[in-house]
Amino acid sequence: MTERQASFLVSDELLVSLNGKFFIQGVYTGDILISGEQQRLNQLILFLQISTPAQKPFRQLELHLSLPGEQNPRVVNLMPLLPISIALPGRTTFSYKVPVPIIFPDLKAGPIEVRLIHEEGELFVGRQWVVGPTQALEVQKQMGN
Repeated sequence: MTERQASFLVSDELLVSLNGKFFIQGVYTGDILISGEQQRLNQLILFLQISTPAQKPFRQLELHLSLPGEQNPRVVNLMPLLPISIALPGRTTFSYKVPVPIIFPDLKAGPIEVRLIHEEGELFVGRQWVVGPTQALEVQKQMGN
C-alpha cells in the first residue's frame, strides 16, 4: 500500500485559469539567492503535491511553514483547499495539488522548512535553502574564485 507522501516547489508566481488549471512561473530549481542579508519579496508560492491512500483520506491536514529566522512556524489549515476526491473502483490514491501564497516574506539565509501535520502524525516534506551574499562569498572563497 502506498503511504502518504508530499513534495513541493517554490515559485514567484502562480496563475489560475478559468477552468482551474495552474500556470506556475519562476520556479526555483536550486537555492533562492537574495541580494542582502535580509530581503522582502512581494510573494512566494509554495506549491504542494500531496498523496494519500484512498482508504486513508485526510481528516486533518495543516501546513507548518518555517521561514529562516522566524520563531514560530506559519500554520495553514489545508482541509478547505483540498479538492473533493471520490473513491471510485480501482482508485488506490488521492493526489492533491495545493498552492499556498506567502505574502511579503522577509527572507534571510537559512532553510525554509515544510511539514504537514495530519491526524496520524507529522510528515517532513523538505527544505528550500535561502542564500545571502555572506554565504555566497564563503562558497566562492572555498572554490578559490
